Amino acid sequence: MDPLNWLLQGRLGIELEAGVWDVVSLELMPIFLTTESPVAFGNRTSEEGLTQHSDGLGIIPGFRLGAGFWLNGTALRGSFLRATFLNASYRYETHDDNGKIDELSMTERRLGVLFGSLTRYGPFTIGGYMGLSYALNDQRRCFDDSGVAQTSCKKEVLEIRTNSARYDLLGFIHPFYLEPGLSVGITLD
Repeated sequence: MDPLNWLLQGRLGIELEAGVWDVVSLELMPIFLTTESPVAFGNRTSEEGLTQHSDGLGIIPGFRLGAGFWLNGTALRGSFLRATFLNASYRYETHDDNGKIDELSMTERRLGVLFGSLTRYGPFTIGGYMGLSYALNDQRRCFDDSGVAQTSCKKEVLEIRTNSARYDLLGFIHPFYLEPGLSVGITLD
Protein backbone atom coordinates (compact mmCIF):
# COMPACT_ATOMS: atom_id res chain seq x y z
CA MET A 1 0.00 0.00 0.00
CA ASP A 2 1.02 3.61 -0.48
CA PRO A 3 0.69 5.48 2.86
CA LEU A 4 2.09 8.75 1.45
CA ASN A 5 -0.74 9.36 -1.03
CA TRP A 6 -3.24 7.96 1.47
CA LEU A 7 -2.32 10.56 4.08
CA LEU A 8 -1.92 13.53 1.71
CA GLN A 9 -4.63 12.91 -0.90
CA GLY A 10 -7.02 10.53 0.85
CA ARG A 11 -6.40 7.97 -1.91
CA LEU A 12 -5.23 4.54 -0.74
CA GLY A 13 -3.62 2.43 -3.43
CA ILE A 14 -3.43 -1.30 -2.69
CA GLU A 15 -0.67 -2.60 -4.93
CA LEU A 16 -0.99 -6.18 -6.19
CA GLU A 17 2.21 -7.11 -8.02
CA ALA A 18 3.59 -10.38 -9.31
CA GLY A 19 6.89 -11.30 -10.92
CA VAL A 20 6.09 -12.83 -14.32
CA TRP A 21 9.62 -13.27 -15.58
CA ASP A 22 13.14 -12.88 -14.13
CA VAL A 23 13.23 -9.09 -14.58
CA VAL A 24 9.56 -8.22 -15.23
CA SER A 25 6.61 -7.74 -12.91
CA LEU A 26 3.00 -6.74 -13.55
CA GLU A 27 1.01 -4.51 -11.20
CA LEU A 28 -2.68 -3.86 -10.61
CA MET A 29 -3.44 -1.18 -8.07
CA PRO A 30 -7.07 -0.37 -7.23
CA ILE A 31 -7.41 3.06 -5.62
CA PHE A 32 -9.73 3.54 -2.64
CA LEU A 33 -11.00 7.01 -1.77
CA THR A 34 -10.79 7.25 2.03
CA THR A 35 -11.57 10.91 2.77
CA GLU A 36 -13.55 13.70 1.18
CA SER A 37 -11.33 16.44 2.65
CA PRO A 38 -7.66 15.42 2.29
CA VAL A 39 -4.68 17.30 3.72
CA ALA A 40 -3.59 18.25 0.17
CA PHE A 41 -6.64 20.52 -0.16
CA GLY A 42 -5.28 22.70 2.67
CA ASN A 43 -7.65 25.37 3.94
CA ARG A 44 -9.92 25.04 0.89
CA THR A 45 -11.80 22.24 2.69
CA SER A 46 -12.76 24.33 5.70
CA GLU A 47 -12.94 27.83 4.20
CA GLU A 48 -14.33 27.01 0.74
CA GLY A 49 -16.05 23.64 1.36
CA LEU A 50 -14.10 21.77 -1.35
CA THR A 51 -14.59 17.98 -1.22
CA GLN A 52 -13.70 15.00 -3.43
CA HIS A 53 -15.86 11.94 -4.16
CA SER A 54 -15.50 8.75 -6.17
CA ASP A 55 -17.18 8.72 -9.58
CA GLY A 56 -16.23 5.08 -10.04
CA LEU A 57 -17.40 1.84 -8.44
CA GLY A 58 -18.37 2.74 -4.85
CA ILE A 59 -15.29 4.02 -3.02
CA ILE A 60 -13.02 2.86 -5.87
CA PRO A 61 -12.62 5.73 -8.35
CA GLY A 62 -10.19 3.76 -10.51
CA PHE A 63 -6.94 1.85 -10.83
CA ARG A 64 -3.35 1.91 -12.00
CA LEU A 65 -1.78 -0.77 -14.22
CA GLY A 66 1.97 -1.16 -14.50
CA ALA A 67 4.80 -3.21 -15.91
CA GLY A 68 8.02 -3.11 -13.87
CA PHE A 69 11.50 -3.76 -15.23
CA TRP A 70 13.88 -4.70 -12.41
CA LEU A 71 17.38 -3.36 -12.95
CA ASN A 72 19.11 -5.75 -10.50
CA GLY A 73 18.03 -8.82 -12.49
CA THR A 74 15.40 -10.18 -10.08
CA ALA A 75 11.73 -9.18 -10.04
CA LEU A 76 10.51 -7.51 -6.84
CA ARG A 77 14.04 -6.81 -5.54
CA GLY A 78 16.16 -3.67 -5.86
CA SER A 79 15.71 -0.82 -8.33
CA PHE A 80 13.03 -0.68 -11.02
CA LEU A 81 11.60 1.28 -13.91
CA ARG A 82 7.84 0.97 -14.23
CA ALA A 83 5.58 1.99 -17.10
CA THR A 84 2.10 2.87 -15.77
CA PHE A 85 -1.42 3.67 -16.92
CA LEU A 86 -3.77 5.43 -14.47
CA ASN A 87 -7.54 5.69 -14.93
CA ALA A 88 -9.65 7.23 -12.13
CA SER A 89 -12.85 9.31 -12.01
CA TYR A 90 -13.56 11.86 -9.30
CA ARG A 91 -16.33 14.33 -8.55
CA TYR A 92 -15.45 17.55 -6.79
CA GLU A 93 -17.98 19.72 -4.95
CA THR A 94 -17.95 23.02 -3.12
CA HIS A 95 -20.42 23.84 -0.34
CA ASP A 96 -21.27 26.64 2.04
CA ASP A 97 -23.81 26.92 4.87
CA ASN A 98 -26.63 27.18 2.31
CA GLY A 99 -25.71 24.02 0.38
CA LYS A 100 -23.88 23.06 -2.80
CA ILE A 101 -22.21 25.85 -4.79
CA ASP A 102 -20.58 23.94 -7.65
CA GLU A 103 -19.89 20.40 -8.84
CA LEU A 104 -17.39 19.07 -11.37
CA SER A 105 -16.53 15.57 -12.61
CA MET A 106 -12.98 14.81 -13.69
CA THR A 107 -11.32 11.73 -15.15
CA GLU A 108 -7.60 11.28 -14.60
CA ARG A 109 -6.16 9.22 -17.42
CA ARG A 110 -2.36 9.27 -17.53
CA LEU A 111 0.65 7.37 -18.88
CA GLY A 112 3.74 7.46 -16.73
CA VAL A 113 7.21 6.22 -15.93
CA LEU A 114 8.31 5.58 -12.36
CA PHE A 115 11.80 4.98 -10.99
CA GLY A 116 12.15 3.45 -7.56
CA SER A 117 13.58 0.85 -5.27
CA LEU A 118 12.18 -1.95 -3.12
CA THR A 119 13.92 -3.49 -0.12
CA ARG A 120 12.82 -6.73 1.50
CA TYR A 121 13.12 -7.71 5.15
CA GLY A 122 11.95 -11.30 5.25
CA PRO A 123 8.30 -11.17 4.14
CA PHE A 124 8.08 -7.37 4.62
CA THR A 125 8.89 -4.78 1.95
CA ILE A 126 9.48 -1.05 1.94
CA GLY A 127 10.20 1.09 -1.07
CA GLY A 128 9.77 4.43 -2.68
CA TYR A 129 9.45 5.87 -6.14
CA MET A 130 9.32 9.10 -8.12
CA GLY A 131 7.86 9.40 -11.55
CA LEU A 132 6.50 11.59 -14.25
CA SER A 133 3.18 11.05 -16.02
CA TYR A 134 1.38 12.71 -18.92
CA ALA A 135 -2.37 13.43 -19.02
CA LEU A 136 -4.07 11.76 -21.98
CA ASN A 137 -7.41 13.54 -21.81
CA ASP A 138 -8.08 17.23 -22.37
CA GLN A 139 -10.79 18.36 -19.97
CA ARG A 140 -11.42 22.10 -19.78
CA ARG A 141 -13.79 24.22 -17.77
CA CYS A 142 -13.57 27.91 -17.07
CA PHE A 143 -15.97 30.74 -16.31
CA ASP A 144 -16.71 33.78 -18.44
CA ASP A 145 -16.99 37.30 -17.01
CA SER A 146 -20.65 36.73 -16.11
CA GLY A 147 -19.80 33.56 -14.13
CA VAL A 148 -21.16 31.02 -16.64
CA ALA A 149 -19.16 27.79 -17.00
CA GLN A 150 -17.84 26.92 -20.44
CA THR A 151 -15.60 24.28 -22.00
CA SER A 152 -14.13 26.39 -24.82
CA CYS A 153 -11.37 27.85 -22.64
CA LYS A 154 -8.31 29.47 -24.20
CA LYS A 155 -5.94 27.72 -21.80
CA GLU A 156 -6.04 24.31 -20.13
CA VAL A 157 -7.85 24.87 -16.85
CA LEU A 158 -10.43 22.84 -14.98
CA GLU A 159 -12.04 25.34 -12.62
CA ILE A 160 -14.46 24.82 -9.78
CA ARG A 161 -15.94 27.87 -8.08
CA THR A 162 -16.71 28.82 -4.52
CA ASN A 163 -18.40 31.95 -3.19
CA SER A 164 -15.11 33.84 -3.16
CA ALA A 165 -12.75 32.17 -5.65
CA ARG A 166 -12.17 29.76 -8.52
CA TYR A 167 -9.74 26.86 -8.19
CA ASP A 168 -7.97 25.08 -11.03
CA LEU A 169 -8.02 21.32 -10.33
CA LEU A 170 -5.24 20.59 -12.84
CA GLY A 171 -1.66 20.28 -11.62
CA PHE A 172 0.75 23.21 -11.74
CA ILE A 173 2.76 21.64 -14.62
CA HIS A 174 -0.26 20.14 -16.42
CA PRO A 175 -0.32 18.05 -18.65
CA PHE A 176 2.67 16.58 -16.78
CA TYR A 177 2.36 15.29 -13.21
CA LEU A 178 4.99 14.34 -10.64
CA GLU A 179 4.22 10.95 -9.07
CA PRO A 180 5.90 10.45 -5.68
CA GLY A 181 5.09 7.38 -3.64
CA LEU A 182 6.00 5.19 -0.71
CA SER A 183 5.33 1.47 -0.64
CA VAL A 184 5.02 -0.82 2.37
CA GLY A 185 3.83 -4.39 2.09
CA ILE A 186 4.15 -8.11 2.43
CA THR A 187 5.49 -10.56 -0.14
CA LEU A 188 4.33 -14.15 -0.52
CA ASP A 189 7.42 -15.94 -1.87
